[in-house]
Amino acid sequence: MTTDTMAGKKQPIDDSNFLRAFAALDDSTLISPKHWAALCEQSLDSVYSARARGVLPKPVLEKNRLVRWTAGQYRDWVRGLAEAAPAHRRGGRPRKDTLQPKGGAA
Repeated sequence: MTTDTMAGKKQPIDDSNFLRAFAALDDSTLISPKHWAALCEQSLDSVYSARARGVLPKPVLEKNRLVRWTAGQYRDWVRGLAEAAPAHRRGGRPRKDTLQPKGGAA
């Protein structure tokens, strides 16, 4: 498999080592939905679904069924997720000691 760059050069990338190879890619390198799914460890369908919902950035290349983002867009998107992540909140039902005043009611 090869990955295109905006300059038109092709860079060979082995599918089995794409996650490792991604770190070395230039920000202008174009990545496919298949690569995006591999980076997110999700299915290709979930990438297309997220794109349709507007969760993903707008692709730099959309021609018929061809969709490509830049590696830089992916990196910026991940950074944005980390910055927008809410503080960790304990899940589940509130504990009793937070519901009743200490000392009990008379």
